[in-house]
Amino acid sequence: MPTATKDSTFNLKLCGACAAKITFIFMESGKRMPVDWPPQKKIILVNGRGVLVDSFRPHWVSCTESNRFRATRNRQLKLWS
Repeated sequence: MPTATKDSTFNLKLCGACAAKITFIFMESGKRMPVDWPPQKKIILVNGRGVLVDSFRPHWVSCTESNRFRATRNRQLKLWS
């Protein structure tokens, strides 16, 4: 399950393609995933009780230029720098 660290939660960036506010969360694999900011609030059940949690949507879902980031790794590095 992805986790948001203090660094990724408060380190806001602008998407290099659409200029939307994004941040990064770290996946179990150790890779970072861009997500939309601010997170959505959702209620999940834990032991029969509702708990309010932050829910992050992957940015490529809402980015109008997401296809630009599906290119080679070298091209991706140029877009994010």
